[in-house]
Amino acid sequence: MPFENHDLGVFAAARAEKLRKYADIFNKFNADGYDTFLDAFIVGPLGGWDQENDNVLRRLAISVKYAALMKKLMVADALKWSRDAYVEHITAHRQYQA
Repeated sequence: MPFENHDLGVFAAARAEKLRKYADIFNKFNADGYDTFLDAFIVGPLGGWDQENDNVLRRLAISVKYAALMKKLMVADALKWSRDAYVEHITAHRQYQA
């Protein structure tokens, strides 16, 4: 998760890293004849939303209405986990039990 500090370059760097990380899997499925698409959703720990995510949602043919809901859910989830990590760091009490 990139830390968004008013620097949109961190989102681009995070996206590039995800593309690099999963390129081998993408290439494997592509070589096997599958119609593949590789991109990433980037959401910052403070709820920052990379505008490129909207292009990914369109590419995946997600409806505008559901895309708006997905955005809210993804941002809320990022905020929840960031908050839990912070509280756990400060209090030394585990916030999530598997």
